[in-house]
Amino acid sequence: MIKILSNRMMTKKGLIFLLIITLVGVFVYFQYYKNNVNKLLNYYDITIEKYSAQNTNLNVIKSEFKSYMYSEYFPIDSNMVLTSDKGKKIMLKNIVKNGARLIVRFSYLNCEACVESQIKIINEFSHNFKAENVIFIASYDNLRNLKMFNMTNKTKYAIYNVEGDILKQIDERNEPHFFILDNSMRARFVFIPHKELPELTKVYLKALCDRYFPAGVYL
Repeated sequence: MIKILSNRMMTKKGLIFLLIITLVGVFVYFQYYKNNVNKLLNYYDITIEKYSAQNTNLNVIKSEFKSYMYSEYFPIDSNMVLTSDKGKKIMLKNIVKNGARLIVRFSYLNCEACVESQIKIINEFSHNFKAENVIFIASYDNLRNLKMFNMTNKTKYAIYNVEGDILKQIDERNEPHFFILDNSMRARFVFIPHKELPELTKVYLKALCDRYFPAGVYL
């Protein structure tokens, strides 16, 4: 009887210890995430100041940026299927199963000049990204148009087509956007760039390189 009670007490202590470790782990994770967000926002604030005299909408842009940076809860369908420019089918979750990827999302309905300007900036950061670090996901009505886009813009990374929305609330804005995706299948660090403010995109990419792809090394 004493032995049974002792075992129960040990089990209870073990569960309490496990609960404490879990809570500490969750706390540390959110602090780490918050610190990364704050670092990115500091970069952003400095850049915003440079452009404050040129653009009266910067406060709106800044507010929007912060709201997306602090939101980590953009779930993505784990069964989503993409089609490569060669016609091969692949599940999105299989692309991100081994680590974080920068997703560049756009559609043929988006402003073409806006998409092209962002691709140009990303190509400038090619020394920071390995080929597998960046994934272009487009929505075109057929693969022929996707291939033509790829040839015209000479993208250096894998490009896929998808039917329907990925992040519905963002896709509905009809603007190209970026986000980080890993095997959690939750979009993080969503960013909607502005063609007139290329430095903001560079700030965003620099921060992601520091966090996810330091020195071009794949994590």
